[in-house]
Amino acid sequence: AGDTLNTVVFDFVVSLNSSQDDFEIFLISPDHGSALGGNFVHAHSNNLEYFLSEMKEVFCKFGSAQLVLATIWNNSSIVCKAPASREGPGFSLFRITDGENKWSNSLQYLYEDQMIIWSVTPEEIAIFETEASAIVFGENFYPSDTLMCLFGDAKKTKASWMNETAVECSIPALNHTGKISLSLSTHGFDPLSNPINFSYVEPLEIISMSPTIGSMKGGTQIIVNGTGFSSVFENICIFSTETVKAEFLTNGQLACESPPKSGTESVIDLRIGLGNGVRSKSMKQFRYADCAIHSIIPIQGGAEGGTEIHIHGAGFIEQATNMCRINGTHILPANFISAKEVTCTTPPLNGTGRVQIEVTINEGRDFNSEEIYFEIVDNLLVTSILPMSGPVSGGTVILVKGENFLPNSMLLCKFGETEVEGRLISDTQVECISPITSIADAKRNIALSLSTNGVDFVSGPDFMFYKEISVSSLTPSMGPIEGGTLARIHGSNFIYSEFLRCKFGSNVAVASFISAEEITCIVPPGEQAGNVSLSLSNNGVDFFCSSLTFQYYEGVKVHSIWPKHGKASGGTPVTIVGAGFENTESLSCMFGIEIVSGSFVSTDEITCVAPALKSSSADFAAVEISLNGYDFTTDGVLYEYVDDAALLSIYPVSGPMFGGSVVTLTGANFVGGDTPICRFGDVAVAGLLLSLSEIECVTPPMSDRGISSSTNSVHVSASTNGVDFTTDSVSFVYYEEITVSSVLPSRGVKSTETVVSIVGTNFLPSDNLRCRFGVFITDADFVSSTEVTCSVPPSSEGTSDVTVGVSNNGVDFAEDDSVLFSYIEEVKIESVWPQHGSISGGTIVTITGSGFDEGDSTLSCMFGDEYQVSANVISATIVSCTTPTLNVKRKHAICVCSQDGAYCSSSELSFEFVNNLLVTSI
Repeated sequence: AGDTLNTVVFDFVVSLNSSQDDFEIFLISPDHGSALGGNFVHAHSNNLEYFLSEMKEVFCKFGSAQLVLATIWNNSSIVCKAPASREGPGFSLFRITDGENKWSNSLQYLYEDQMIIWSVTPEEIAIFETEASAIVFGENFYPSDTLMCLFGDAKKTKASWMNETAVECSIPALNHTGKISLSLSTHGFDPLSNPINFSYVEPLEIISMSPTIGSMKGGTQIIVNGTGFSSVFENICIFSTETVKAEFLTNGQLACESPPKSGTESVIDLRIGLGNGVRSKSMKQFRYADCAIHSIIPIQGGAEGGTEIHIHGAGFIEQATNMCRINGTHILPANFISAKEVTCTTPPLNGTGRVQIEVTINEGRDFNSEEIYFEIVDNLLVTSILPMSGPVSGGTVILVKGENFLPNSMLLCKFGETEVEGRLISDTQVECISPITSIADAKRNIALSLSTNGVDFVSGPDFMFYKEISVSSLTPSMGPIEGGTLARIHGSNFIYSEFLRCKFGSNVAVASFISAEEITCIVPPGEQAGNVSLSLSNNGVDFFCSSLTFQYYEGVKVHSIWPKHGKASGGTPVTIVGAGFENTESLSCMFGIEIVSGSFVSTDEITCVAPALKSSSADFAAVEISLNGYDFTTDGVLYEYVDDAALLSIYPVSGPMFGGSVVTLTGANFVGGDTPICRFGDVAVAGLLLSLSEIECVTPPMSDRGISSSTNSVHVSASTNGVDFTTDSVSFVYYEEITVSSVLPSRGVKSTETVVSIVGTNFLPSDNLRCRFGVFITDADFVSSTEVTCSVPPSSEGTSDVTVGVSNNGVDFAEDDSVLFSYIEEVKIESVWPQHGSISGGTIVTITGSGFDEGDSTLSCMFGDEYQVSANVISATIVSCTTPTLNVKRKHAICVCSQDGAYCSSSELSFEFVNNLLVTSI
């Protein structure tokens, strides 16, 4: 290039020694160049210090041309660009100067004529090509030892001068394609000619071709891909030794047609060449071969395509591009199986009928010549299968439904990868039998497909294999012959399926899936009472027969219950009478909706304990019976729930050991309907229901059952249904029999109360301790177990004797007919005579009045509260008595009383005790 600094130093020196020169230059390089100028010249000197130290500019002078500013290259050289020669070609003197008055010595510089290039042959060469040369044609070429060819900016080669119009250049190798400039230089630095284009192109080479196989008949169109193809020169294909013309398609692609080949199949070499004699170094092998079809399987398939056709014949090649052509238009890849077999898959085709099948082994260039046909039929369609599952043991008969099923010896059913023969029933139905499969496939959906040609399988719904069902339990294991029992079956390998079934004997019922270990079934009606076998199926077709049986029974009825009512809190034992009862583990009673276990008594009687009432909205519950715990009778015998009875108290709270005490039990919720029962300890007696809060009972004799030996007390309970007894803490105490032996006083004035002491046995300190006088009952005061005191009430009746009784409980009175209390008239005093007497006593006092008992030997006179003396009854109106001795004189009230204190007169009369009368004289 014109601006390139060339530092090549030529080995010759022209030195002009002159003592007047300010500087000395001893070499310039190059020392020649184009008369048009433009090349760079280096001048070498040993004394450039002046320019360096003085910071002076330096200039070059070429002959008469004007000064050219130079650049100091280093301490010993400068460089400047040669200007065009004013004188034309020839020698000029070269000097350097500071542009003022200092000059160097002179050296010769040769201006030469400009070389002109017209053309170059060849104009291009392949990349990486070595030891190649080109002839450059032009004018003004002259011989020179330094003549060079410049290829581009950096490549230069030695040039050989041939004559003034021709130069031979060695062509440097290049590793990339493209155009570069070619010029000439006489000194190897700068071009001294005009540039001309020279091209580096791809080498002539075969990269690939298609196809690599052709028919022995020839005429196979071959596309050759490579490099170095020429759009100028003729391109040729060389088949071994036979040459055919090639058609230029692009810089990288040719087309040629294979010539015929006689004899047997063979492989030949194929090369590419140019009309200028260039031949490719590389080659590709081309194989002459033909294929043939003998038969196809299957011979029919659906219009939707996808049928894999097995084509049997000869000449198929594994490394070749095997293809099929169907119906003359559809070209598809073929799968190589062997030299005698390939397969092709049919594309979708319109309509039905025969289509021709052809095969090519060279990418569709040449096809076999035999005429083989394939029939297109309506598409096979599978719409449903039934059942959709079966055991891994196989053998399930499956009905496949669909459309366009054709009679064919290749009718197959395929379960996953396992094929089995099918049986044609009609053009819409085929029967298949499931194969045995591995346990690993259990509970896994496997595609079920159908083929009428043995090749094309049309998928239907998935078929699921399941493990064999096993059964461990059936609950309940019995039920009514009418059916309807909800049976719960436990086992394993149940699947969720709408065809899950139970079979009781020969009767099938739909099953409900709970889990893989549990299903339920509504037991169908039975044909007769007795045991039937249980079978199960996951698919409604294949039934597994278990070792369990189900018992049908009939005639279970409820006729009556006792008691008919019970406490709301539950716990009442109820006896149920009916028919058809059996002693089963699941014997149950249902009260409303509550279920309890039952106890078998006989075929017509069972007992159950009533549950608590859970809802307060209904007091009545129907009582039904079940032999299996699930199916209950519907007879509707009602049981009434009542509020729990409560016993609050008993009166009296005690009674004699021999019983017979009439007691009243007070409480709540005493419901009628049945005779109430009173229970004393373990002894029960019938009672009388007085009201919802009272029951009257008569105590039984004391028994050893349920009695406290220390207190003789028993727990008292009551029941209104004979079963449920109260549990409240109410007790009754038995005591020993009371006896009454005497009463003192044994009589009393009928108009007043008389306090008496009653003597007997077994009196108790009870709040209910009472005395009874005839019909009058009074409170008694406990003195001891042998004595009590009571006040005898007045009597409005006349004088009479009444029986005397004592009761520890206020109800039961013990009496003795020989112990009587007598009501008597009131004793009255009307006069006393004399009215005074000596303190020494002895005065006979006569008392008149009324009510004196002539037969009463116990009558006495009372003087005050302290002095009592016997009285002598003279008549009913007169008594007399002798005054006692007193120590002092005093007036005392006087009255008449019985000595036993039974009565005493009331009077305001008195007797005065005075000193003794003393007669001192007469």
